[in-house]
Amino acid sequence: LVLTMGPYVGWPGVREILRGRTPPEVESIAQRRGDLLRSLRKQPDELWSDALPAVQLTPAGAVDEFDCLVGRGPEAREAALEAAWASVEAGRPTLFRGVGAHWPAVQEWTVETLRAQLRRGVVRVAPSSAVTFCRESHPDVQSGAIAPPSRSFVMSTEEFDDRLRAGRRGRAPLLYDEDERVYLQALAPHAMMRQVDLSFIPSAQTAAAERGAPVLGRLWVSAPGTLSPLHYDEQDSFLCQVQGEKRLLLWSDDALPLLQPYADDHALARRLQLDLTDADECARLAAAGGGRPLEAVLRPGDVLFFGARWAHHTEALPTAEGADATPSFSLGFRSDGGYLL
Repeated sequence: LVLTMGPYVGWPGVREILRGRTPPEVESIAQRRGDLLRSLRKQPDELWSDALPAVQLTPAGAVDEFDCLVGRGPEAREAALEAAWASVEAGRPTLFRGVGAHWPAVQEWTVETLRAQLRRGVVRVAPSSAVTFCRESHPDVQSGAIAPPSRSFVMSTEEFDDRLRAGRRGRAPLLYDEDERVYLQALAPHAMMRQVDLSFIPSAQTAAAERGAPVLGRLWVSAPGTLSPLHYDEQDSFLCQVQGEKRLLLWSDDALPLLQPYADDHALARRLQLDLTDADECARLAAAGGGRPLEAVLRPGDVLFFGARWAHHTEALPTAEGADATPSFSLGFRSDGGYLL
């Protein structure tokens, strides 16, 4: 027993005491066991990083994009912001490129920051990296008539951090098998919001002044390779990318009927049934005049505006080959057109 438990109780000291008193093969086995345990402890604590399924259509082009980097100088930045807001007023998806590249959050937010600033949050647990949201309180879900495509848990950020990792740091899957993935949604704490500057959004300045505190965004955190299939929102939205990269494909609201929305009273209301990975379904969409989506690729410091009822497919892009996997941190804000909700 002492020999087999040696790596846990200080094998080098035990080995010296017993040197020459044990058969060589016993000492060799215990030494190999210790070497194996040490090698396991040195394995990298990597995030899941899944390959994204191929979308079976080609975007029509990019959304309107404006270079809003602070480093361009005040006049050039103001001109870019003015042009970007004109695009927003026209109801087009608009990318404020680099508008937040100077934010402290872009340099400082990590999973360790999240664990230090947020005790727990709602975590969506799904059987794969495709995370579809649903209303679990819906009577059809409660009765078992509809099997929900994901489930929500209130979870500590420590556990969420573990479940972001390949192997989950030894935790068993909660509901599914080894392909289970997690996606956190929570109001960003004040301490984290103070590292984000939303002064370029007029309604954010108004809201902060009236509340006497920063506007709190919806914080979305996932491993790279996580995706949210086609859905739409009832309000205008701003999506701020803080860490990692994200790609969105967007269809205008007049295309919604062709994207096969669930009924408003369905458990999957605001989700769309069209499968973008199915070549036949995408071909039928094109034949019906559904058009092709606009594309936006967000990098840290970018902010995307898109209007109410614009359908969107969202992907947290995998980390570039050879680079350390980075979680995706996004902040979402809804707006009634003049005020952040």
